[in-house]
Amino acid sequence: MNQNDIDKNLDDIIDKAEEDIEVVHAKRMKILLNRLEKMFREYTKDGVLTYAEMVKYNRIEKELEFMAKEFITMYSYLAKDILKLMQQQYSDNYFQSAYLYGFAAHQFLGYGALSKATIQAAISNPIPDLELPKLMEHNRNQIIRRIRTEITQGLQAGEDYSKMAKRIKYSVEFSSHKAKMVARTEAHRAQVQGRMDSAVQASKHASLKKMWDGTLDSHTRLSHRKLDGAVKELHGIFNGLTGSGPAPGLMSSAGENINCRCTLNYLVNGKKPQLRRVRLVGGQTKVIPYQSYEEWYTNEVESGNELSVRDVKRYSMSYRKKLQAQFDFFKSEGYLLTEHAVNRSLGQKKGKNKKQFTNEDILDTLRTGKQYLEERPEKPPARVFYKNNVAVLQAIDNNQIITIVDRPNPKSNWREIDE
Repeated sequence: MNQNDIDKNLDDIIDKAEEDIEVVHAKRMKILLNRLEKMFREYTKDGVLTYAEMVKYNRIEKELEFMAKEFITMYSYLAKDILKLMQQQYSDNYFQSAYLYGFAAHQFLGYGALSKATIQAAISNPIPDLELPKLMEHNRNQIIRRIRTEITQGLQAGEDYSKMAKRIKYSVEFSSHKAKMVARTEAHRAQVQGRMDSAVQASKHASLKKMWDGTLDSHTRLSHRKLDGAVKELHGIFNGLTGSGPAPGLMSSAGENINCRCTLNYLVNGKKPQLRRVRLVGGQTKVIPYQSYEEWYTNEVESGNELSVRDVKRYSMSYRKKLQAQFDFFKSEGYLLTEHAVNRSLGQKKGKNKKQFTNEDILDTLRTGKQYLEERPEKPPARVFYKNNVAVLQAIDNNQIITIVDRPNPKSNWREIDE
């Protein structure tokens, strides 16, 4: 076990917590949509549910009060779960890191049990307005106001059930996103604090320095990419783009902390790690020989050896796994695909005269298709492989597959080449 293994296990727990938050919101959405359907069924007149009808007998206020209570109950549950998550992240990282420091120093480092009060004090945010209860209360009130506004505006506009249901769906998804952001940010802060406090105890018996450890994927903040590998004394300060602080997640700027996934590695008696983990688009990780973020990005991402996604939030986790699996399949066959090409191979357009091609069709086109050259304005020319209505475009400069399309015939500006 090493510090990267600990981080992976702790991050997996956070990932599971985010999935649980999605499930809780999905259940709440079902309750709200059932309530909305009941409103339409009972109070619709002449095919329309009007605001005037819902104002009668205080109906609208009763419905909005019911929905508000549902969110109050849900957020109370989520706050308790996130607090447990923070406590677990702190204590697990504290003791697992302690084991590693003792092993590296070849001596007992004098760790004792942690009381609940000690853990709670350690994970408390020094800024009162950013304490977990305050954050959850703010987000809860925000979603209640949003639901009230959406329902009222929908009724005043005379919208049907489907349009009103979309309003509720978007509001609940917004709430889920906010709750997951709080859970990840706060759990990450507790996780890093646990490692820091553990290192302070170990430093009484061994020499320790801390090193910023950025997450190896294409979504790490630019300022944190630059901090990757930076080494400081035990109580040293890291300087980011908009704030500074003793560790990731504990910087003086919210912009540096929100959704941060970086961590600290501690060097015991000057010994640096030999391995580190890469986080793939599909959420999986793999171990590689230790290298800096810039070295990894140049060697793997810019060269196309790793799938790079411009905005990972566009995709659900299940689809990101499909993207990664598709990329890995073609990589195993010797071809590197861009994000666009992977999407084209997975989500093909359907319609009259549209050919649905398989991975085998794409490979056959690449291996035995007729080859052309396509000049592209303001871009390097592309090599085109064409066979049986399947066209695969490959960049000349880096050999990455750019896109895959179905065409009944070669384009007129393609110039045939012999290979």
